[in-house]
Amino acid sequence: MAHADERTIRCANTLQVTLPGFVAFRILDAMNGQIGSGEELGLATPQSHLRERELAQRWTMSQRTLQRWRKEGFGPAYILIGGTIRYRMADVLDYEHRHLHDGSRG
Repeated sequence: MAHADERTIRCANTLQVTLPGFVAFRILDAMNGQIGSGEELGLATPQSHLRERELAQRWTMSQRTLQRWRKEGFGPAYILIGGTIRYRMADVLDYEHRHLHDGSRG
């Protein structure tokens, strides 16, 4: 039985692996969706959206920081729908990629 933070990935009906959720997400990201829908696995996909609260949890920061960033024109692009802020996962992943540092410089 899988724990709450684990996901099962099936690949071409020949391989089934249960991994912690964050590892499964990274595999899906690396394989560019070739193993099926991340939404079927309960994971965010580039086609999905995150609420402000969900992005704050993902980046372990406060929602207030994201609110301040929006006001200052910083952070990933966002969508305002019916008074609710949404972040497209594709924009979040792009923002993370643009701010990636390889650690080779001090």
